[in-house]
Amino acid sequence: MRESGESMKSTDVILITGMRGSGKSYFAEHLIRSNILPTVIYDGATHEHSNLGEVHTKLDFKLDKKNIVYQPLDDTPDDFENFCNYVWKNCSNCVVVIEELANYTTSNYISPYFSRICRIGRHRGMGVIGITQRPARLSLIFMSQCDHLFIFRQRLIRDLDFLSEWSGTRINEKIAALKEYKFLHCDLSHDKITEEKPVKSSSADKTAFRQKNTQFQ
Repeated sequence: MRESGESMKSTDVILITGMRGSGKSYFAEHLIRSNILPTVIYDGATHEHSNLGEVHTKLDFKLDKKNIVYQPLDDTPDDFENFCNYVWKNCSNCVVVIEELANYTTSNYISPYFSRICRIGRHRGMGVIGITQRPARLSLIFMSQCDHLFIFRQRLIRDLDFLSEWSGTRINEKIAALKEYKFLHCDLSHDKITEEKPVKSSSADKTAFRQKNTQFQ
């Protein structure tokens, strides 16, 4: 994965969070386009990632070298668990992306197969990207596995306090004061926090992405 620091790897567990319109979804798309591994996206809540790969509404896909966007007909906790079960049993060497992750976990609950993907998926070459507006609702198991936090503008005190706790420093004011589309990168593995400028997709990234997803369709 070529993004925001040489320390990042495709098998890392990553959280991207921010309020609506802060730039987190664009940044997530940029990470997906930049990634060297195929990506499996659970796009249950918003159906906003149809442009990022081959869309499926049933668990019948084969990963190969193309990106997969799974959009279940019914977006329920059972659908999410079935997706994680299918990915765990049928996929490897990929990045699993969950849109609106807080819809499927609580601080005290994480689906069994998603827990496996987060905790030991790297031994199968699997990384995870979780995207959410409400980080304080996330599973503590997921958060404990995170290598990187990408934090866009937030305003709710509970979310600000939660992110400060997991970053290891009081960053509430820095988060609330972020300008449009800027973000903080918390590299938890190296105890480093930097403020980053808005990302721009390069033409090389777009070309590589198109080639990866058209030649297998």
